[in-house]
Amino acid sequence: MPFADLLYLVQDFAQQSGFRQFYRDHAADYADQIERQRRLVPVHHMWEWMERESPERMDHYAIVFSPLIGGSQSTQRFQENPFDSLYSFRESIMFVNGPDEVQTTGYDTLTQEALQSGIVFTEIDHN
Repeated sequence: MPFADLLYLVQDFAQQSGFRQFYRDHAADYADQIERQRRLVPVHHMWEWMERESPERMDHYAIVFSPLIGGSQSTQRFQENPFDSLYSFRESIMFVNGPDEVQTTGYDTLTQEALQSGIVFTEIDHN
């Protein structure tokens, strides 16, 4: 079923659970996690290196991170028109652990960056 057909269930959940208020109450925590993930994962450098070393091109990379992912990282490629690779928008979406996974390890910052970046780089490479 298309997501739009189930939107009423999502809206019901948001109302019943008080999600909007919960999100507002924790917005600073989410912003902090996003900032830490950006520091740990220099996606732009990976993207540049990959395009120097491979003929494959993407127009956009998106990273979705969550503590619920655990070790089940994955990636998905989307292409606007798979039959027209020259003019078609191409996006890679990666689902990975959040920054808390490595920042609770006790490793120094450089090692944390290497661990978290390695996960994202592997998913870029898979696409």
